[in-house]
Amino acid sequence: MEFRPIRPDELEPYAALDAYAFGYELTPAVLEDYRAKMDPDWTVAGYDSAGRMVTHLVAYPWDMMVNGRPVANGAIADVAAWPEDRRGGYTGALLRTTLGVLRDRGFAVSMLEPTFYGLYQRFGWAQAAQTHRATLRPGQMRLLPNLPAPRGRAESLPEPDIGLLAPLHRAALATENGPLLRTDGYWRYWTLNRRGGVPFRTVVWREPSGNLTGYAVHRYPVRDGAIHHPVDQEVLVNGFAACTTDAYLGLMGYLMRHDLAARVRLKVPPDDPLPALLTDPLAVERETWPGFMLRLVSVPDALEARGYEARAHGQVVLRVVDPDAPWNDGSWRLEVADGRARVTATSSPPDVTLPASVLAALYTGYLSARRAQFCGLLEADKDAAARADAIIATARPPWNPDGF
Repeated sequence: MEFRPIRPDELEPYAALDAYAFGYELTPAVLEDYRAKMDPDWTVAGYDSAGRMVTHLVAYPWDMMVNGRPVANGAIADVAAWPEDRRGGYTGALLRTTLGVLRDRGFAVSMLEPTFYGLYQRFGWAQAAQTHRATLRPGQMRLLPNLPAPRGRAESLPEPDIGLLAPLHRAALATENGPLLRTDGYWRYWTLNRRGGVPFRTVVWREPSGNLTGYAVHRYPVRDGAIHHPVDQEVLVNGFAACTTDAYLGLMGYLMRHDLAARVRLKVPPDDPLPALLTDPLAVERETWPGFMLRLVSVPDALEARGYEARAHGQVVLRVVDPDAPWNDGSWRLEVADGRARVTATSSPPDVTLPASVLAALYTGYLSARRAQFCGLLEADKDAAARADAIIATARPPWNPDGF
């Protein structure tokens, strides 16, 4: 097998394999989408001795926030192989090769939105978040009467303006774990893509001072295709960010004023407070399913890049078991002070011994070391597990509103 990025003239066979694997029609529009969203240099493909493309993937260069700091992230998608080539070890070889490519290009972690969790677990990725989608019932929603009236106003933009929205998105991620730092290309292709021809409405929250402190991007209300009554509308929210209490209450109030909508749907963080702010919390339904998977491409780079709580102080020696990325396999001393980490290789006896996949789940705060120890996922004495939790603690639970 030869592994390399695809050439520009190989985009059509790349898309043909992807279309077959994921069950959609390869059309000229699909090829144009690929040209718009993907640089061939971001791909890794495997070729047999006859030069036939057997398997492929793409790793998008999108930083992710981990406890308030950006971490270089290779976001993997389009992992596919032809059926006659599956279960022959080709995809595993592709993933191992990609880990080396990502390391050489300076990526610290790698995110996945998988179809098969079990496949990637074998190569060191782990579920590192949950996804929560809220369905609001506007006709049943009333905010508690003792809440302060939000200061400012919702203001509609004639067209989505990435120059306005991107800084608001970045500011709202100041304490988050998991969300992507959207590039202009991500905004255009994923957040603001008018798939199906349904237009967007973009609303910003303007404080009395004139400053913008939040936004909501949503599709226009649409009716259920089988029901023609106007009160069965649905509103899909593609982006929501609030940097202040006023912006949060004001923009949620704006969504709740879609009186003819039976449903307003949006992804929310696990600790979203909306149900606690309503006179009837049953007016919000929440679905939960497994979220993104994460892998540490470079253990020292990943641990040094993420944010740490100001109160976190101390050190712990981690023995990381990582046969698929041997440069990670070994003992690492993690020292944290003043919100920063220093990681060095060490021959000291380990305080905690764990697989790279378990470290990925601890990295975002999805698992605690003490719970992982209780479940048999790592080895440590009680004091060491508690010390690791105090050092790696996160301010918020992990989540990612952005698919890819």
